[in-house]
Amino acid sequence: MSDTEKQIVGQIYERALDLYVHEDNLNWTKLHNLLYLNGGLLAIAGFTVDFTDGLMPLSPSDRTIILGIAALGILTSLVFAIALHFGAQYLLARKAAAARLEACLTEEEDHWVVRTRTSHKSALRVSPTLWLLRATPLVFCLAWIGLMVTAIVG
Repeated sequence: MSDTEKQIVGQIYERALDLYVHEDNLNWTKLHNLLYLNGGLLAIAGFTVDFTDGLMPLSPSDRTIILGIAALGILTSLVFAIALHFGAQYLLARKAAAARLEACLTEEEDHWVVRTRTSHKSALRVSPTLWLLRATPLVFCLAWIGLMVTAIVG
C-alpha cells in the first residue's frame, strides 16, 4: 500500500473511530434516559398512591394509578430494550468496520486499538457492558410486570 493510500485509509479509520465512540455514547445516553424515566414513574407512583396502610390493600383508584404507571413502565422498558438492542448491534458493526480498516493499516498486534488478539478473540468478542445495556430494560420490564401482577392480585 502506498503512503497516499495509507493516509486515506488512516483518515477513514479516524472517522470510523469517531462514529464508534458516537454510537457508544448514544447507547449510554439511552440507558440514562431509561433510568430517569423509570425513576420518574416510580416517584409518580410514590407521590400519588396512599401507602399509609402499607402496600396492600390498594383502593380501586390507587390500583388504577398503579396499573397505569406499570403499563407505562412496561411500554418504556420495551421501547428502550428494542432501541438498545439495535444500538448495540450497530455499535458492533461500527467496531467491525474500524477493525477492518485497522487491519489495513497495521499487521502488528502491539499496535492494534480496536482489533483483539486472536488468542483472546472469543473472550473479547462481546463486552460485558453490552449485556448490561441489553439486560437493564428487560429487568425493568419484569419489575413493572411484577408490580402490575401484585396490584391485580393484591
